[in-house]
Amino acid sequence: FDLDDLKNLDRDGLLIKSDFITKVQSKTLLDFFKYNEKNSELLNNQNHITRKLEIKNFNGELNFVKDIEFKIRQLVCISLKKSITNETPQVSIFEDYYEIYKKNISDHQDLFHTDVPYDTFKAFIYLNDISRDNGAFSYIIGSHKISINRLISEYLGSINIRKGQDNWEKNLPFKLYQRKRVEYCERDSGSLVLANTSGYHARGPFNTSKEKRYILYFNYRYLS
Repeated sequence: FDLDDLKNLDRDGLLIKSDFITKVQSKTLLDFFKYNEKNSELLNNQNHITRKLEIKNFNGELNFVKDIEFKIRQLVCISLKKSITNETPQVSIFEDYYEIYKKNISDHQDLFHTDVPYDTFKAFIYLNDISRDNGAFSYIIGSHKISINRLISEYLGSINIRKGQDNWEKNLPFKLYQRKRVEYCERDSGSLVLANTSGYHARGPFNTSKEKRYILYFNYRYLS
């Protein structure tokens, strides 16, 4: 990473780096998931299938994951204006697909939402080619910044949380961001997506039934 990466992340809330890992490394992680799939956790199983495999040992062929994670953690700590910590995040491989896709039928992650009202980061490395047909991460550029719109949105969302705050069609807060630019992170395998998830984001649709998405996931919430 360089200074321009840090500036872009702070300005947009989003950083995308193609070829962050090699195709061989992506395949190594995919093979690792498939070999250990029996040990994965099934999070959703009704039409939308999500499996999560936490990686706890980075020895041997997965040693490179430890190195790339440290690079990401350095950037996150600098962005948060924190000292670089040796504490590592949860690292997992996720598999997602739908038997038949319909919006907002499982975990609501395909609707624009924020995680928390303060700066926090998640990183995803695509392990297969990702498009709008198989869950490309989507982000409203700049929506992580404190603004009048954001303060109004947080207030209205807090009192309307049980009345569909994640639905743009029903809730005023999201309409405040409708004219903002949405970045659809369609990229090849090996690409890094690093997002400040205090901004509005969503998992994209799965328009092709049974087409899978695989990601390597790093959660840096503990640093916030």
